[in-house]
Amino acid sequence: MGTLKVNAIEKHDNNQVALNSPIQFKSYTTTQRDALSSPQAGWTIYNSTTNQLNHYNGSAWVVITTGSAGASIGIVIALGD
Repeated sequence: MGTLKVNAIEKHDNNQVALNSPIQFKSYTTTQRDALSSPQAGWTIYNSTTNQLNHYNGSAWVVITTGSAGASIGIVIALGD
């Protein structure tokens, strides 16, 4: 698991956090993404072929969408045990 810079996080109620810096996801092309062996449910990557965030739901890669222009998205980040 990678490192998360602690001083860039604000803790809020209900276990929510706000990042005070940009977050960068690992970048893969569609071909590289599809070649990943045993992806885990919950993985989120940046697809550089489509310029979109992709999320693995346990059985397929799905595009993370906002639903409407300008809407925000929610992403769960597991910080470990």
